[in-house]
Amino acid sequence: MRYESCVISAATPPPFYWAEETISCTETPEPEPALREALCTEKNTTCADVKAYGTGWIDEAFGRLMRIAGLPAGWDDHESPRTDPAIVAAAAVLLERLNEGVRSDFPIPWVCPIAGGRLQFEWTSSRKHLEIEFLDDHRVTILKERAYPKELVVETDESPLDRVDRIRQILDWFASV
Repeated sequence: MRYESCVISAATPPPFYWAEETISCTETPEPEPALREALCTEKNTTCADVKAYGTGWIDEAFGRLMRIAGLPAGWDDHESPRTDPAIVAAAAVLLERLNEGVRSDFPIPWVCPIAGGRLQFEWTSSRKHLEIEFLDDHRVTILKERAYPKELVVETDESPLDRVDRIRQILDWFASV
């Protein structure tokens, strides 16, 4: 899909300060396979390497990722560039690699474009928040927050994308009680 006139709005749910973003766009049709092929070409890989077939949450996240990839420059009304295609391709490859080893009923992340051409996945529950922000097509920064009755515990980390085992551990942390 290609998008025109996009608006991002945010609502802040308690008890956390982060925003649950909603993207409202007017769509213009563009076949998803063509966009996928362009991403594969950008990443210098074959489309067979970027399938994202399997678990429900990964399929849904992949669809959201493809919609973000179609946002034009200026999507945020502040002249932000479009999301870097190399980052989108790296995120798609990560989703494919997470297909094994992560529960099929894992929550679907918010897939959020970030000003400056970057991208992040966000998960929020009543007591936890997790962000995986793609700094480039090789590294992510991780933000973990957990609410306790009288405090908010925040941890940050950086990980290379080829450490899929590390990212799986972080997703396991989010899924744990």
